[in-house]
Amino acid sequence: MTGQRQEAAQRTLNSAGFKSGVVYVPSDESQGRVVSQSPAGGLTRRRGSRIQLNVSLRPNPGTQKVVPDVRGLDPQAARAKLSSAGFNVQTLTQTVSSHGQNGKVVDEQPAGGRRACPLHRDDLHWTLGLVGPGLDQID
Repeated sequence: MTGQRQEAAQRTLNSAGFKSGVVYVPSDESQGRVVSQSPAGGLTRRRGSRIQLNVSLRPNPGTQKVVPDVRGLDPQAARAKLSSAGFNVQTLTQTVSSHGQNGKVVDEQPAGGRRACPLHRDDLHWTLGLVGPGLDQID
């Protein structure tokens, strides 16, 4: 995932059955690029495991705001709440583990309550969804 745009890396992980955790870090790399991941690519992990992506903010990212917790909301309400707080949103549809979760936000990255930098471009995203069990390899 290192070197990819955040959106592309998250979509790749999602389609392979993994969840992505995102940590935004100051970096000289282009804003929105994955600068590292944990665990490293090529290792075997269970489907549904969270892969941490460290994503470049830029060298001086500016003031961070508290991320609203949108878990349990429908996607439209979650998008509205995050947008009104100044954040851009990326939605990834994933298989949920129970029928009660269908149509609801079951995960967001960065997590609600954490601090993140609102960005004016589409460089900060939330992952909405949850994957089921299984086993697969990380790219």
